[in-house]
Amino acid sequence: ANPQTDAQMKQRSKFDIVLGFARIFGATIRVGFKEVATTISEYNAFMSENMLNDFLAYVSNAWVSDPSKMIVAKGSLDTTDYTAITANASANTVTLSWSATASGNQSNGDKLYVVCGTDTAGGGDSGSYSRNSATATIALNGDIVTSDVVNGYFFFVSADGRKVSESKFFTVTV
Repeated sequence: ANPQTDAQMKQRSKFDIVLGFARIFGATIRVGFKEVATTISEYNAFMSENMLNDFLAYVSNAWVSDPSKMIVAKGSLDTTDYTAITANASANTVTLSWSATASGNQSNGDKLYVVCGTDTAGGGDSGSYSRNSATATIALNGDIVTSDVVNGYFFFVSADGRKVSESKFFTVTV
C-alpha cells in the first residue's frame, strides 16, 4: 500500500520541498491564508496552493523553483505593487516602498506583512507598518554583502484582520 512508482516518488519529493517552505514561513502563512482557509488549515491551504501552481518545475530529474510563483498569502483584499526596493549591506536591511494611497477595497489602516531573505540572512515584519506609511525598512538577521540577492514576499491585511491581499514577490540585488 506504499506505491513506489516514479510519479508517486516525484510527487512526494515535491511535497517535501513545499513542506520545507511551509515550515520556514509558518507564522506568515497563518496570517496570509487566514481568509481563504475556511474548511482547512492555513498551512494546508498554503500546501495546496503551492503544490498546484508552477512554483516548482521538474527539469532534468530535479525540482527547480521559481520563487516568483510561490504564494504566501491569498485573499480578497486588492493587491499593492511596490514602487521601490533597496538593500543596504552595511545596515543589513531591505527597504520596501509602495503608494500610500488606498484604492478599491483597501484602506489606509491596512497592515503590511513581509518575509524576505538570502541564503544566509532572513527577516520579516508582521503588521508594524500601515499602508499610509508608504515605506518599511526590514532588518535581516544575518549579514548581507554586495551581490547578494534578496528575495521576498509582501502583502497587506485589513485593519480588522478579515481580508488579506495576495502576496507579491520581490527581488533585489545588494
